[in-house]
Amino acid sequence: AVVSTQSTGSTEWVFESRKEGTSVYHSPTEQKIFWVAMFSSSIIWLILLIKNLLTFSLTWVVVDVTAMVLNSANLYGYIKCRRDAKAKVQGAVGSFLGRQLFNQMVSGGAEGSTQQQNR
Repeated sequence: AVVSTQSTGSTEWVFESRKEGTSVYHSPTEQKIFWVAMFSSSIIWLILLIKNLLTFSLTWVVVDVTAMVLNSANLYGYIKCRRDAKAKVQGAVGSFLGRQLFNQMVSGGAEGSTQQQNR
């Protein structure tokens, strides 16, 4: 994700995903490992936060909270990118199917009118 600052002072998050046609391929196993690591690290920081709260280790609580905030922002960005990429794929598939249906209707309609004129 890229954060750009507008001239008005507000920030805008721009989520980028892999460009179509690139030769980079990630196997389903690699994807599962990535997502398990992302979610498990959040869970580990939560467990450490609870442990340090119960043992009154306030200096470590600060570290845990900071790590959870940073990890959560990272996780949020990756989830947002994944949803955006899926929406792009679904839009492309829908557009392709719509064009195919339109072409089928146009070519089918032209053939039908030609057949009626030949009779």
